[in-house]
Amino acid sequence: MTRAPSVYVISLTPFDDEERLDEAAMRAHLRRMKTAGIGVYAGGAGSGEAYTLSPDEMRRVLEIAVDELQGSVPVRAMGVEPRTANEMISFGKLCKEVGVDAMQVYSLDIGHVGKPSNDEIERYLDDVLSSIAVPAVITSSMMSTRPRSGVPTIVPPSP
Repeated sequence: MTRAPSVYVISLTPFDDEERLDEAAMRAHLRRMKTAGIGVYAGGAGSGEAYTLSPDEMRRVLEIAVDELQGSVPVRAMGVEPRTANEMISFGKLCKEVGVDAMQVYSLDIGHVGKPSNDEIERYLDDVLSSIAVPAVITSSMMSTRPRSGVPTIVPPSP
């Protein structure tokens, strides 16, 4: 990679007429992003359809993204908002296994019970960040919900 991209996109996840992951269409889409020099978040909850993907499909989406993009533009895993720290830690382990450059760390989705306290957010981040082995991008929604001084946006993996 000759320069860092100034733009990132949350990649779509194409499906065929039988609602299966369309690997050929995904590869073609990712190649266009690579040619344009755009960094990619794969497996996102919105346009990436992450909530509809099975664990095997999520793995495959990330594997394809790494295969097509790594070394040319940054490839980051996006995933979904977890209900527990263990869900995010498991996603982090998958990200390490497939070899993405970084992963998104979302705030907890605790449903209808309200917002987590600052102490709960800190414990969650400590648990997750100390347990993953890939660089982490802290989601902006967590930062805007509970501003925290001294928390970097991108956190390197634990030693």
